[in-house]
Amino acid sequence: MIYSDDQDAKLLVSSTYQMHGKPDFVYKQFDNTYLPVELKHKESKRPHLGDVMQLASYFILVEENYGVVKRGLLQYKNRTFYIRNSKRLRNKLLKQIAEMNRLEEGEAVKGFKKNENKCRSCAHRSICNQ
Repeated sequence: MIYSDDQDAKLLVSSTYQMHGKPDFVYKQFDNTYLPVELKHKESKRPHLGDVMQLASYFILVEENYGVVKRGLLQYKNRTFYIRNSKRLRNKLLKQIAEMNRLEEGEAVKGFKKNENKCRSCAHRSICNQ
């Protein structure tokens, strides 16, 4: 283990994508690649999209701060999932980040469908123009 999200852990920063975060753990593997680990305190039958996107963001952060990431680990209370660091996943994350940036700038998001239940608890509710 080379990194642990404790009180003194440094914030990992990506200057390329203007993002930052703290994975729960990062392990250096025998092939000199790195394995980010995200722990979840809930049970799940399959990986949740938001959790996968969070791990994908850690792939970028770990790559820029340490080196090559081939996969990461999502650990739920009842199951563990290995998630591959693929171009497809990265593109999906970058698309989502771009959409979030457009929303913060006040631009309408394509394909948006208002849902009162989701909107009520949305973190972007105060800046949303939808």
